[in-house]
Amino acid sequence: MQFAKEEDAAKAIEQTNGVEFQGKKLEVFAHVKRSDNADEPKQVTGNNVFVQGFAKGTQEARLKEMFGGLGEITSLHINKNDAEDSLSNSAYICYKESQSAQKAVEQMNKAKTSEGTFLFVNHHVAKRQNDLATDKTKTAINQNINRNFSSNLFIKFVPTGVTEEELRQVFQPYGTIISIKLKSRSESRYNCAYVLYETVEMCQQAIRALDKSRPFGNQPIDVEFWVSKVDLQAEREAKQKEQMQKFFSSAIYELKNELNGGRGGKNFRQNRHHDMRKPKSATGGRGGKPVPSSERKNSKDTRNKSQNKDKQGTPQPTFATVPLPAPEAVAQLANITDAGERRQAIGNMIFPCIQQAYGPNYVGKITGMLLDEKVVNLQLLVTDQKYLSQIAGQAKNMLENQANKQQ
Repeated sequence: MQFAKEEDAAKAIEQTNGVEFQGKKLEVFAHVKRSDNADEPKQVTGNNVFVQGFAKGTQEARLKEMFGGLGEITSLHINKNDAEDSLSNSAYICYKESQSAQKAVEQMNKAKTSEGTFLFVNHHVAKRQNDLATDKTKTAINQNINRNFSSNLFIKFVPTGVTEEELRQVFQPYGTIISIKLKSRSESRYNCAYVLYETVEMCQQAIRALDKSRPFGNQPIDVEFWVSKVDLQAEREAKQKEQMQKFFSSAIYELKNELNGGRGGKNFRQNRHHDMRKPKSATGGRGGKPVPSSERKNSKDTRNKSQNKDKQGTPQPTFATVPLPAPEAVAQLANITDAGERRQAIGNMIFPCIQQAYGPNYVGKITGMLLDEKVVNLQLLVTDQKYLSQIAGQAKNMLENQANKQQ
């Protein structure tokens, strides 16, 4: 919905966001184009907050008592457990003013209730609004997770017989514990656990005291800061990309040598023995004894065999021939000036070519790997069939090797 004036749109958002309509809660926010959405994390604001962590069965009156002092509440909804049709421990609270919602986030997040539980309070983020971010590590939801669990520890090598209460006894001396979760691993002698402290400083004390210690037997435990799945996946992808860049740099260097005939050019293989070997006289070399002609002949035959073997070179792996895109499609690239659009167009061109050679299983990943301009010549991908086939084959081999290692 588009308004004539920006202030009218802001007023509509303030009055309608969080309002119930035909049994559902409206989510209203300013439209942001995907192209205009920067990767830099933005401060999430609004009138609606998401609350989690209060005791199950808590009534609306109790939540209004806890949060009503921060501002006027226009609506409050406690979620229900689908299986039991009972009240859960999460709710949405909509304030009349966004400043009240901000106070709730700042003052009530990780606050301890009279029932002994700890609250998690964040600005509510709509799924569509979260999906606008191109970098998933900087989405609003991931920011909320990292803020709430910045004081969370991940513990490895916990023996299977250890209970959560025993973990609490070990970690309690280093600060206030909000929660402990023990995760069982089937067919393993060890489990892992998560210990959430109230502050980061408490985590640091626990790490210094307990990392590599043996509180449960001979096996030392690993104690480190927890990392979200999104950030962990980003780290893995960054390492994988670095490995691919090294791999392709080496592969492209070898391919260029092969196309040029070797390090010394086209005649490198046939000339390198002659150029690098010092001339010897018929008497067996400088200061040597005369060599009989029969022995010189045998030596020459051996050297010729060695040269012929070297000319053959190390057997190169053979790859499937990848067809080139249609010439008329390649000619259209001259009309594309934007680098991103040009890379996308090349990807669209080589995708069906790679799929024809290697099938649907690897085509997406191979195409993505080949579009890295730092290590691949994009122009050659659509003009040089040998180059395209070699690089695509190398990429497929790398993906298969990684898949075998993970098994």
